[in-house]
Amino acid sequence: MNIIGRVRGILAIAYFLAIVGLLAAPHFFLILAWHRLARFVGRFDDQARRIRVAAWEVTWANAIFVGVKAILGFEADFHLPPEPQGTPRRPLIVVSNHVSMLDMLLITVLVSKTGRRDLRWIMAEERRRDPFLPWACSKGGSVFVRRDGDPSAKDEVDRCATIADEDGASVVIFPEGTRFRGPKPGSGYTRVLPPRSGGFSILRSRLPDRAVLSITIHWEGRGGGVGLGQVGNYSGRRLVMETRLVGRIDGMSDKDFLDDDFRRKEAVLVQAG
Repeated sequence: MNIIGRVRGILAIAYFLAIVGLLAAPHFFLILAWHRLARFVGRFDDQARRIRVAAWEVTWANAIFVGVKAILGFEADFHLPPEPQGTPRRPLIVVSNHVSMLDMLLITVLVSKTGRRDLRWIMAEERRRDPFLPWACSKGGSVFVRRDGDPSAKDEVDRCATIADEDGASVVIFPEGTRFRGPKPGSGYTRVLPPRSGGFSILRSRLPDRAVLSITIHWEGRGGGVGLGQVGNYSGRRLVMETRLVGRIDGMSDKDFLDDDFRRKEAVLVQAG
């Protein structure tokens, strides 16, 4: 990372912290306070709170994205999936490759551009240690799962699917389970990690009528594994987010679908360089 990238990275993090600390967090606490008051008089319930928090996430994600993009000076191409005009935007199951700590921000912005402002997330348990945002996400109905085969992970994914079904919300999962930091030896993949189908299969069984939105995140000239403190690496880069909307999965298992989908992602990423 050159000196300009470092400075831009520091400024981007400062902007992020300022927006969250001075604007987004107070707004969030006002939502919770209003919800408690409204619930006391019998006007709102937990579902209403989750929907309000999800809308809060989308609002501030877009505000943060605009500022971070300007500070880092990167280009962004969002290739949205073709959908019939004038039809209701039905909730989705969203799967994506995972390359950096910016991915949740980027996916939120992309999905909101399709007219969907209600997301539930399946996140790694380690994210609970991050300040504020994971707690805010949990108030919106997102869940945290362990990556060591703990049986509770299935229960949490199932709970998230139930919530998403009740709320009419889309749900996002990273089948790789962690950020791509390099290929797994012997996996046959060089730009993604082999997908795990367990969580996706639970979502599919609980939400069988949902279309699947597959997202491929690619930063030109930069690989994966980027944490928040390394966002300066994206200074001056070009971000491309490819999408594929699959209405029905016929003739293959959930595992086969994910394997095929991630082979497609691998091909896109290798071709892009």
